[in-house]
Amino acid sequence: MLLVITGIGDGTVDVLVDEFSAPFFRFNLDDFESYTFEMSQDSWKITNPTGHSISSENASRCFWWKAFMYQLSHDKYVKEELKVIAENLYSWFSRKGLIVGNPPYLEKYLGKLTQASIAKNYFKVPNQKICWGGLELSSEDPGKNWVVKSLSANLTDSGKALFTTEIKVNELDPKYPWYIQEKIESLSDVTILCAGTNYFAFSRSRESLSGLDWRREQFTNPISWVPLNLDAKINEKLTNMLKDMEIDWGRVDFLQVDNELIFLEINPNGQWVFLDGQNSIGLVSKVADYIMHGSTH
Repeated sequence: MLLVITGIGDGTVDVLVDEFSAPFFRFNLDDFESYTFEMSQDSWKITNPTGHSISSENASRCFWWKAFMYQLSHDKYVKEELKVIAENLYSWFSRKGLIVGNPPYLEKYLGKLTQASIAKNYFKVPNQKICWGGLELSSEDPGKNWVVKSLSANLTDSGKALFTTEIKVNELDPKYPWYIQEKIESLSDVTILCAGTNYFAFSRSRESLSGLDWRREQFTNPISWVPLNLDAKINEKLTNMLKDMEIDWGRVDFLQVDNELIFLEINPNGQWVFLDGQNSIGLVSKVADYIMHGSTH
């Protein structure tokens, strides 16, 4: 039986469960009080409010997806305890090679610069660095244009987000850490959802964007993502890159310049349903099949 560790308000799992073709168990971490849970050094068991159970006796694979605890009003201590408990449960599957998809901590050892270092063997990659203190910033080539990005995607204390923004490097405050990347002029974004050996590519015009980051305008700009056919050469490059990264799941972002793909980053657990929200080309069904029957590790 598949165990999905997630949160009660996650819309992606809401869509996926209708496509699962075999028994599964949804464990909403931020609704833990609705379950009974017991785990020892040898076994474990979870039961939901309807009496449906999953245990170390019948669990066959595990998929971790956005197990955030936004809905949980408990003390921070309780939240941290639950997080560690979930990680202990996840590690039970990992030790047995029963994980499908990526762990929530993947970016701790496959960070943005590590990704770029691997990707440059297969695709063009923009110059980029992480720095503070002013010395490294002032040494940058003044002829290049630069953007600043967020590494963590977290909000500030005032609730603001840092989207991709063009900057003048010498105007950045040297007291803070910055992730800067060479600006690439492009007319199209390309994103590829990788699910096992299946790749689902989409492109989106940048011509009507008011800024640089399509995520800022994802729900307000009418330009939609359209399916894109990848040639055999790109497929081969992508396959070899993912093999080098030791993953087979994630959404890879590119910019398209003169019919060439420029690698930006891979989102190991990035959102993807928006690419085919109505399942009109069967994307949700194919991802559900990957989660149910794809290779584990």
